[in-house]
Amino acid sequence: MNDLIVAIMESIAQAENEFRSENIKWGIKQHTVQGTSKLYNRKCYGYKYNNGIHLSIDKEKAKNVKLIFNLYLDGQSVIGIIKELEKRKIFSPTGKVKLIIWHQVAILL
Repeated sequence: MNDLIVAIMESIAQAENEFRSENIKWGIKQHTVQGTSKLYNRKCYGYKYNNGIHLSIDKEKAKNVKLIFNLYLDGQSVIGIIKELEKRKIFSPTGKVKLIIWHQVAILL
């Protein structure tokens, strides 16, 4: 009897997770369609906003983006690239120069 109750509880939990997941996906899609998604408000390294709307290449930071790609093509690891950027005092998209701020995700994105 206990196994049956556990199986029912697991099924309910699974259904709730799937429902929640679908709601989250729907919400993200709706925010994107409406132009209110927070994904588009994050810093995009190597680009700047013109009139707060359109992205254009930031020529000053474009050389740093090329450096990141060249270091990667030369076989540097993500951590190696971060250390090189720190050594050259190249700031992160948020203006920091520390290793923890030049996060792996910032480089991989």
